[in-house]
Amino acid sequence: MKKRLWMLMTGSLAVLILAGGYCFFNGTPWGKYAFSKDVDHYLNDRYVMQQDSYTQTVLYSFKEGEYFSKIRLPNGSMFVVSPNYQHELDDTYYRLPVQ
Repeated sequence: MKKRLWMLMTGSLAVLILAGGYCFFNGTPWGKYAFSKDVDHYLNDRYVMQQDSYTQTVLYSFKEGEYFSKIRLPNGSMFVVSPNYQHELDDTYYRLPVQ
């Protein structure tokens, strides 16, 4: 009985450590979801882009401790939306080269 309890406690601790490490390096799933919704609202308010007119990939930078989003438009151009130093969303859309 004690061996089972010890194995259960050790297994639970290992799962917690692995989950914590994953969240530290990759962010939480609910954090990515919330950031993607913030980016959707930002793009809709600033550029009147509907969600079906672009592809969004949300990533997490453990170095900065913040999420950022890569946006790909149907014409193939890409830009990044990320928080600035005032924790407001900012993008690189205006810096795209003219083709």
